[in-house]
Amino acid sequence: MGQLFTYSRLIILPPDEAATLRAALIEQIGPDGVTARNDALVLRCTPNRDYSAR
Repeated sequence: MGQLFTYSRLIILPPDEAATLRAALIEQIGPDGVTARNDALVLRCTPNRDYSAR
C-alpha cells in the first residue's frame, strides 16, 4: 500500500480521503498483502476508413 500511495500519479485525493481509502484497502486485503506484477498493455485504435470511394 505504501508504494501505491507514494508513487501513484493516479491516486490524487485530499489527505483525509486518501487515509480513508488506504484504511479500507488494508482492511480488505489483510495482513498478507497481494502479489502484483507490472504488465503494461497499449491499445491504439483508429477509425476504419474506406478510402476506395475517393
